[in-house]
Amino acid sequence: MPEGGESRPEDYYEAGHAVTRAVRSLFDGQGLAMRADLQGELLGLVAQFATRTMRTYEALLLLCESGYGVESQSFVRILLEDLINLRYIATDPKNLSAAWAEHESRRRYQYFLRQRETDPKTRAPNDLPELEARYRADERMVRSWPQGRKMHPPQVIREIAKMQWTPKSVLFRAREADASGRYEGTERGYEQLYPYLCEHTHGSSAVARDYLAEIDGHVHVVADQESYKSVSPLVLGTWYLHWLQQVLGDLGLTDPVDVMAIAGNFADFEHRATDLDR
Repeated sequence: MPEGGESRPEDYYEAGHAVTRAVRSLFDGQGLAMRADLQGELLGLVAQFATRTMRTYEALLLLCESGYGVESQSFVRILLEDLINLRYIATDPKNLSAAWAEHESRRRYQYFLRQRETDPKTRAPNDLPELEARYRADERMVRSWPQGRKMHPPQVIREIAKMQWTPKSVLFRAREADASGRYEGTERGYEQLYPYLCEHTHGSSAVARDYLAEIDGHVHVVADQESYKSVSPLVLGTWYLHWLQQVLGDLGLTDPVDVMAIAGNFADFEHRATDLDR
């Protein structure tokens, strides 16, 4: 990105595409390179988040560039929550990655059951026996509860569906990451933007003004896509991806990408970040 003066929106988009090319290069050749000692649930978690965060960032870039700046903020929230989760997991990689993997297995099995109800020919996952065993263990646990003994099968299914990979809130995870001394600023990042980004994600009427403009005393719905082009979500998403690459490196990804070295550090980041809701 050119240095000095106010950067053009096109400069941000070009930098975003350069970042996506660099991160995608991690998957070239033999695939993701990870530490030789990495195995089990942690290996799977690093691979999953490396892929997911790359694709989420690409989607964010495409939305911003195509005139969907308002809608793109849901993807900023995904990147921020992924960052908080990974930093929290990094405080106890072995146990927390195992909890995450267990929950992923639970969710995949539930998804398979729903798909099979609508299409009996749905292809079964390769690890179906392991997923079924995981589900039976959840079922036994629910049945062991005092109230679980009287539950009908549909109620048991609903209780299992409520299970999360951790009972701790997103704010708690951010605080724990902060307290580790390795990821200072995580709680502040949560407090500054997470509640606001959730408003966008859940479609609150509080953000309806993003679609409106007052012209000559009349309120109009802004329909011109050019009016919705935005770089603020892209700037935030790029910083989150930068920090995500760092924590993925801490967890075992070999040669994580120095995102900001490629993006040019977004010289007017502070201005763009505080301009997020415009």
